[in-house]
Amino acid sequence: MTLTDGKQRNITQQRTSVLMKSTQAYKNFFYNQNGVRKNRVLTELKAVTERLVILEDQLKEYQKLLEFYKLELSRGQISVINYVTTLKSVMTTQRDFVLLQSNKQSLINLYNYWNW
Repeated sequence: MTLTDGKQRNITQQRTSVLMKSTQAYKNFFYNQNGVRKNRVLTELKAVTERLVILEDQLKEYQKLLEFYKLELSRGQISVINYVTTLKSVMTTQRDFVLLQSNKQSLINLYNYWNW
């Protein structure tokens, strides 16, 4: 007497094959998206680094300007308003610098997350 399984074995094999193909497609999609994500993060990281260099140079120039203004202010050649306005600009630039450094660290962490 032969026992048949009603072609359940064949159906199970086909279903497993479809699931494996689906899993492989998801895996390929993830790898493609991961590459895109990493490239985007690297591009943003490069742009932030360039902006940091520019802001650092700007802060150095502001320090020179503030020293010059201190000398002229002590001689009475400029008004206090000019000095205070420049000081506010320096503070704003320093705040932007710190924010960019924070963004850079976040981007590095994000890249490390997707690269791990």
